[in-house]
Amino acid sequence: MNRFALAGVAVAALLAAVGFSRNLPADPTPASPLAIEIASSGKNPWTHLKMPTGNDQFQFAVVSDRTGGHRANVFSKAVHQLNLLQPDFVMSVGDLIPGYTVKEEDIVKQWDEFDGYVKKLEMPFFYVPGNHDLTNTKQVEFWGGRYGKSHYHFVYRNTLFISVNSEDGKASKVTAEQAASIAKALDENKGVRWTLLFVHKPLWAEKDLEVNGWAAVEKALEGRKYTVFCGHVHRYQKYVRNGMNYYQLLKWPDVNEAGTVVKKQPLHAIKGKLTLDGQPLAGVTVTFTQQEAPKGFKVAYADGLTGADGSFTLSTYEKFDGVPAGKYKVTVVKTGRGYYDGEHPVKSLLPEKYTKGATTPLVVEIKEGANDIALDLTK
Repeated sequence: MNRFALAGVAVAALLAAVGFSRNLPADPTPASPLAIEIASSGKNPWTHLKMPTGNDQFQFAVVSDRTGGHRANVFSKAVHQLNLLQPDFVMSVGDLIPGYTVKEEDIVKQWDEFDGYVKKLEMPFFYVPGNHDLTNTKQVEFWGGRYGKSHYHFVYRNTLFISVNSEDGKASKVTAEQAASIAKALDENKGVRWTLLFVHKPLWAEKDLEVNGWAAVEKALEGRKYTVFCGHVHRYQKYVRNGMNYYQLLKWPDVNEAGTVVKKQPLHAIKGKLTLDGQPLAGVTVTFTQQEAPKGFKVAYADGLTGADGSFTLSTYEKFDGVPAGKYKVTVVKTGRGYYDGEHPVKSLLPEKYTKGATTPLVVEIKEGANDIALDLTK
């Protein structure tokens, strides 16, 4: 993105869990244990290649520009949300760092920061460069030294993914060499179900596609089913070219939604452990229901999930923030599938009396300061 345009734009937009295979023809060939086919070397523009095994249906996510006037704490939250969504992998469309510097210490610092975020992803992340990432020769050299290739392709579950470098040698350019590499990848993978391209700039929106190299890319794509994703402009737009969809990814719109203001009771730290006849209980949802709230406050509810040793921490307003003081009834439910939100009745694997507020014998008092709670159930 132009470094001066759209200052203050939120650019960590997320197109979450795009399940293309739902609209694709079925693949008659079962997926192999090694679901991805990719040329790997010592330095690669991806975090790892640990892909799930399974059938031909899959989901992936796309993250758009992170920089060009980005807001604090947006991308890091997106990483957390991606781990909750659990796509097979995550693609990008460039502008991953602020860039626009020739100072090596700044370049290293910016990429170390970004790598620190994506290494927290539980699934692979694939880098695609943007103009902020490859602004000058120093940045180009650094990319090559750390990530190797600036454009590449892979096949995942009979679907071809192509990463395109729109800053190939100079700004807004796909060189003849890169176009030939894309054409070769397409020729070698004629039988795939679909082809997906990821590029930073919408090169097709420029005046001379012969000069910027996009004409050669589209020529190689003729006769195929494909979809293109880009970023750069920070505005959602859908193009249809040659009967195929091209998506320019978005920023979240500015809104004036007020939300709900919650008056919070003071919170106190709690450590708990849950056992059954003295043996630790794992994977159990523990819920504390306050019996009476102080004047001016709403009754508090806190819950958490026990670990392998039966230990738990509770969340009331935010993750693991503690519990207000007061007396609580405690209910516990074990579904065998992890956390239980209470919305749909399930058959608990624990004695029935502990699952309902009306029958549970578990009552605790949370006091100001640190609290250490031991709950032992009996059959």
